Amino acid sequence: MDVPFKTATGRHGTFSYLPNDIFVGRSLELYGEYSESEVAVFGRLLKPGAVVIEAGANIGALTVPIARQVGAGGRVVAYEPQAPIADLLARNLAANGLANVEVRRAALGGQRGILHVPKLDYRARGNFGGVALGDGDGEDVPVDTIDGLGLARVDLIKIDVEGMEAEVLDGAAETIRRCRPILYVENDRVEKSKRLIATIFALGYRAWWHVAPLYNEDNHAKQPTNIFGDVVSVNLLCLPAESKIAVVGSVPVISEDDTRHSAGRRASHAIAMGNTALRSEPMPPSDTRQMRIPFMPLGIEETQQARFLEKTQSYLGQFGETNTPDAAVFAADSMIVFMHTAGFLSDQRFLSAIFASAPDDRDLTIIWRTHILCWAARHGLSLDGDFVECGTYRGYSASVIVNYLEFGQTGRQFFLYDLFDPTGGAGEGHRMPDHGPTLYREVTARFAAFPKVRVIKGRVPDSFAQACPDKIAFLHIDMNSAEAEIAALEHLFDRVVPGGIIVLDDYGYRCYRAQHDAENEFAKARGYPIVELPTGQGLLIKR
Repeated sequence: MDVPFKTATGRHGTFSYLPNDIFVGRSLELYGEYSESEVAVFGRLLKPGAVVIEAGANIGALTVPIARQVGAGGRVVAYEPQAPIADLLARNLAANGLANVEVRRAALGGQRGILHVPKLDYRARGNFGGVALGDGDGEDVPVDTIDGLGLARVDLIKIDVEGMEAEVLDGAAETIRRCRPILYVENDRVEKSKRLIATIFALGYRAWWHVAPLYNEDNHAKQPTNIFGDVVSVNLLCLPAESKIAVVGSVPVISEDDTRHSAGRRASHAIAMGNTALRSEPMPPSDTRQMRIPFMPLGIEETQQARFLEKTQSYLGQFGETNTPDAAVFAADSMIVFMHTAGFLSDQRFLSAIFASAPDDRDLTIIWRTHILCWAARHGLSLDGDFVECGTYRGYSASVIVNYLEFGQTGRQFFLYDLFDPTGGAGEGHRMPDHGPTLYREVTARFAAFPKVRVIKGRVPDSFAQACPDKIAFLHIDMNSAEAEIAALEHLFDRVVPGGIIVLDDYGYRCYRAQHDAENEFAKARGYPIVELPTGQGLLIKR
C-alpha cells in the first residue's frame, strides 16, 4: 500500500488508520475509539445473527464493533468507494479476525451506474471520511443498489455517504418494504435534509435525532483533552411505524423542516441528545426521574406567578422531592396533591409514550391529564368505533395516545381537527404560541408514519364534511371556546357508541367557565351528568 498509515490498538481491536485524517484517524490515535455513542446505539439494536448493510464504511472504525455485535452467525456488507480506505477496511477486518464482513469497493445509490472519487492527497491533512462522489474528474467507481443485493433478511441499514443518503434509500425501497430494517442515516447537510426526511416518512418510518459527540469523556485511552470541541455527528435513527421499540432520550423528527437545532430546543427540559436508549421492554422505574415535571398553575396573573411559585416551592420543599413515584407530593398543572400514589408515574408503558412524543414543559405539567386521555382511549379499543380529537393544536396529546396504544396495529382511525392558524374570529378559541401558518404542515408530518391518523384543517363543525367517522369510541374536545365545543358535541354526540368516553379538557377551569356551563346544559338536556376530575377535565360516558 503506497498510502502512509499507522496502527493502534483501542477499545474494539487493532486499527490501521490514516494519520492525517483529522477525525477518524485522529480519534483512534488519541482516544482508541471513534464516535462511541454510535457504537452504543448499535449495541442496543443488534443481536447475534443480524444482517447489516453499511454504506460508507470508511476504515471500519464502526464496522468492526458492528461485526462483533452480530457475531459469527451474522453478516455485514460494507461499502467503501475510496480504494486506499477500502484497503484499510479489509486490513482492519483481517487484523481483528472478522470473517463475517463482505467488503465491496463501490458506492450505493438510487440506481446502478458509475460515479467518480475525487483525486485526493492522503499525505495531506483532511477529512477523508467527508468526501462526496460526483460526475467530474476522478477515479471511476461502480454504483450498486441495496435492492440489487436481493437479500432475504436485513436488520439494519447504516448510511453515511456525504449527501447521497436519500438516493441510497431510493435504491433500497423494495428491501425496506420487505424487510422493515432499522435505518441509521447521517443527516448533516441542511440543504438535503428536507428531501431525506420526506423519503424516510414516505417509507412508513418514524425518526429520531441522534446527535453523537465525537469526544467521549469515558474514552478508552482515558484522555481528558477534548480536541474536537463541540463537533458532533448528526444522524437519524429510524424505526418502522409498527415497531415496538421505545426510543428514550432522543427527540422525534416532527416534520420535513425539522432540524437538529430545533430538536435541541425541544429537548432542553430534560434530555441529553447524545444519550439515546432503546428498549423493547418496559422502562425501569428509575427512568421516571429523567423527567422534570413542572408546576405551572393556570389563572394567576403573570406578575404574581413568580412570587406564588417561589412561596409554593419553598413550602413543598419540606416534604422532599415531588412528582416521583415515591414522593408524598404531586404538584403540576394547577394541582397540589398530597399522599396520592400517582400511579401513572410508574406506568412504564405510558412513560415510554410520553418520552417518544418529545414533551416540553407545557406537555409535562399536564401529565396527569394526558394519562386520563390514554386511559379513556385504551377503553375505546374495547368498543366499536374510531377516535376523534377536536382541538389538536401541536398534536402532542394525540401523539402520546398513538404511541401508548401502538395505534398502527389497532386497525382504528384517529381524526384530528383544528384550525391550526386561528384568526380570532367568532367561535374560535384564543390563539396559542405555536399557532401559525406552518403548524398544520408540522402536525401532518408528525403523524406521517401513521396512515390511519387523519389531520384535518378547518373550522369545526364545517371541517367534519371533509371526513368524519360514523361511530366514535373515544372523543376528546379541547378548543377553548364554548361555541366551538358545543358545535362539536351537537354534531358528534350521537355518533359516540354506548360505553364511549368523552373527555372535555377545560371543563373544570374557572377561566373556561363558559364551556363548563354550556356543556352542563347540553348534557343535562340529554339526561347525562358530567363528572369533574381533579385534573380540570370533564368526563362523560355514553349510555
